[in-house]
Amino acid sequence: MNKKALSPLVSVALLLTLLSPRSGASPHKVISDSLVENLACSRVSTDEIYRRIRPEAFSSQYHNLSVNWPFATKLYDLAACWSLARTQRLFFYLARWNHPQDSARVSDILDMVRGSRPYLTKYLKRIEESPVTDFKVFTQKDPTWKNTSPLWAGLQYGYTQNLGAGKSLYRSWKGDIEQYQKERFHEFAKNLKLVIGDDARSAKKNRLTRNQILNNLESHRMTLLILRPTRMSQHVVIAKSFRLLSNGRTEIVVYDSNQPLRDQILTYDASQEDFFAPEIVRGLAKVKDPQAALGVFVVDEYDRSLIETALMKYYKSQCL
Repeated sequence: MNKKALSPLVSVALLLTLLSPRSGASPHKVISDSLVENLACSRVSTDEIYRRIRPEAFSSQYHNLSVNWPFATKLYDLAACWSLARTQRLFFYLARWNHPQDSARVSDILDMVRGSRPYLTKYLKRIEESPVTDFKVFTQKDPTWKNTSPLWAGLQYGYTQNLGAGKSLYRSWKGDIEQYQKERFHEFAKNLKLVIGDDARSAKKNRLTRNQILNNLESHRMTLLILRPTRMSQHVVIAKSFRLLSNGRTEIVVYDSNQPLRDQILTYDASQEDFFAPEIVRGLAKVKDPQAALGVFVVDEYDRSLIETALMKYYKSQCL
């Protein structure tokens, strides 16, 4: 058989190669892990990942073990609730439990917790921060967070980051949680709306906020919320799911860093067009009446894109 006789066969083979899925991919593979169930490699997309999230993936059993704490800055005292809520949302999406191996590095997790990487400037030799934009999925052998797990212990113990030129910085869970809290609190342009107006917001704003929360949660997009019982006393939680009651109320299930071992409830009452969360705001400083209506604000929606990028990268790699 001569070379010319082979040409049509080669052409057909080449055409089939071009029309087939990309080399190395497994189009018929289906992925199930602690976050998603039956995610088809042929349909990996941001929306499909959200659609395939397990109902139990945001259960309180996956809450981290830290209880919110106060700490002092140079001018005033803060609490760590904003940073803890943000970090818990990261962990809900990025941690993989009951995995055959541990892949997490303490330094990588703390960079995500801190939201930035410290570095030493070349000429002034001072420590500055570079924003972290490359979130990573990490795997754990344990079924949930445990005090005895190597990763949790490593985060608490921390490590010393060598910055060069004889300078170093001690990094740990507590220190990096506080660092993010301070940085986010001082983004005054973004936070101005939180201290303007009455404690509770208008009926129109409450309806819009309620609808935005429910639209997010219907597609498993957990949402950070500022609860404002007073302008000088605010608290951050994560909206995880919701249920509609026959009396016209909407119960929003939230993670609350003040009570991390169990879920709490934020209620929207349609008859009053107000939000209420007495069991969450009770005990907060300057809150005289925990039964009173409070303002609710959706915050930090932009942070979600970094999580989605990490999820897409991870599941595409799992499909190879």
